[in-house]
Amino acid sequence: MPKLTVLTESVLVKEYELQDGVNTIGRSQDNAVHIPDASISSHHGEFIVNGDEVTFRDTDSTNGSFIGDEQIIEAVLMPGQVFRLGFIDFQLGGAGVVEAPRTKGTAKIQPMTRGVNLSELETGKRPLHTPTDFHQKSSRGQTIFIVIGIILCIIVIGLLVMAVKIAK
Repeated sequence: MPKLTVLTESVLVKEYELQDGVNTIGRSQDNAVHIPDASISSHHGEFIVNGDEVTFRDTDSTNGSFIGDEQIIEAVLMPGQVFRLGFIDFQLGGAGVVEAPRTKGTAKIQPMTRGVNLSELETGKRPLHTPTDFHQKSSRGQTIFIVIGIILCIIVIGLLVMAVKIAK
């Protein structure tokens, strides 16, 4: 059976045996290969094992899957091949494969920014105003403050006029 080795030091479990058929990988505990790291999607991908041949398929993950710097959707993995899911490095092991050195990594939650795709701007799929959890303050308090300020100014002017009349 092929063996999956985690090369990133921050992940505690280091090795997984891949079984014949489909082996899912992701952050959720219901995966055959559970990787509790924020850069791994809940259901990141799947390994399809057919004898000694292992195919990896990305299942629309957020942070992608890569061999080297090239993003992959589906690829046949060779024994000894190093690849990355999210920010975690892996190596496909097998008979006679020398394990690659472990890499330093992080299991910290890292914010993933999502910008606007150019295609969304061109097609107009995104609404101009998207609702958020943040609400604009009402101007009622500001209006009350202005009214009180005006009343105080009128009182001060009235007192000054009275003081001038009394002084004459």
